[in-house]
Amino acid sequence: MDKIQRGIVDLVSIAVNPEPFFEPKLDKIESSVDGFIGIVSNNQLYLNSLANERVTGYTNLLITCVCLISSIILLSTKTHGFYQFIRKFLMILFHFTMAFGSVFGFTVHAFTINAQILSGLWLALYASLIFALMFLFFQAFWEVSALTFIIMLPFVLLGAYFDLILCWTYDLFICIGAFAVVFGFFMGIIHFSRSLKSGAHFCMFVSDLIALCGVAVQATHFRVGDWDKNAFFHLAVAIFILVSSISLSVILKKERTSRRAKSD
Repeated sequence: MDKIQRGIVDLVSIAVNPEPFFEPKLDKIESSVDGFIGIVSNNQLYLNSLANERVTGYTNLLITCVCLISSIILLSTKTHGFYQFIRKFLMILFHFTMAFGSVFGFTVHAFTINAQILSGLWLALYASLIFALMFLFFQAFWEVSALTFIIMLPFVLLGAYFDLILCWTYDLFICIGAFAVVFGFFMGIIHFSRSLKSGAHFCMFVSDLIALCGVAVQATHFRVGDWDKNAFFHLAVAIFILVSSISLSVILKKERTSRRAKSD
C-alpha cells in the first residue's frame, strides 16, 4: 500500500513539474536514434539470434504495411463536409503514428542492439503507441458528436499524459494496455450501439473484439513455435487496423451518398 501511495505521489509530482523528467528522456531518445543510425552506417546491424524475437519484429513490420495500405484506402475515400473530413483525418493520423511506432517495434525486436541504445528506442516506441491510441479514441468520440469529443478530450489527453509518464518511469508495456482497454471499452460501446443498424459498424465492432482478444493473449504465455504472444498480438492489431479502416471507408461513402441525395 505504501508503494502504491508513493507511486501516486511521484506520478503527480512529475505531472505538475514535467520538465526535469521529460528533458533527459527526450535526450535519451535522440542519442539512441543517433546511435542506431551509427550502427547502420558502420554495417554493424545484425538480426536477433532469437527466432521468436525476429517473428515479433516482422509482425511489427506487418502493422506498418497495413497502416500504410489503410491510409491509402482512406486518402482515396472522398468526404462530404467538415464532420467527415475530421473523422478521416484523425484515423489517418492514427495510421501514421502507429506505423511510426511499429518501425521502432520492428527495430527493437528484430535486431541485436546494445542495451543503452535499446532503452531509448523503447521510449520512442511507447510514446508513438500512446499518441496513436489517442488519435484512434479521438476519432471514435468525434463519430458520436462534436460535443462528445469535447467532453472526452481532456480525459483522453490526461490519460495519455499520465500513461506516458508511467511507461517512461517503469518501462512496462502493460501501462499502454491499460490505457487501451479503458478508452477502448467506450469505443467498443459506440461501435456496438451502431452495429445493429450498419454492417460496416458491425465489422468495426468485430475488429474491436479481435483487438481485445489480442490484448488478452498478450497477458498470457501463449506460444506456437516461433510465434509467441507478442506476434499473435501484433497480428490481431494488424487485422483490427485493416478491418476498421475498410469499414470506415464504407461508412464515409454511404454517408456521403446519403447527404448528397438529401441535398439534391
